[in-house]
Amino acid sequence: MTKLESISSTEARLVGDVTAATVSALVAPGQQLLQASGGKWQLDMAAVEKVSSVTVALLLEWLRYADKVGISLKVRNVPAELLPIIQISGLDEIFSDVLVAA
Repeated sequence: MTKLESISSTEARLVGDVTAATVSALVAPGQQLLQASGGKWQLDMAAVEKVSSVTVALLLEWLRYADKVGISLKVRNVPAELLPIIQISGLDEIFSDVLVAA
């Protein structure tokens, strides 16, 4: 089961498969957690099992929203399978300040 779990007001954990079948249910909850974070929010992806290009699209959506509302977004424990998708999509620069080491 795919879910977004709030760990604290500034941190959440994404769990499960983030694919075309599950991604749309994650957009609004992520935006709500971003809005409630008070200025900074960190997403932990250590429990994500399956990723695809829609996972990148989800992160981009949250990044755009965070930028719009003035929130600093950081993502840690990014699955290794996601990095080539970011790279081949030419999004390295956009994600350079977002992806952090565990």
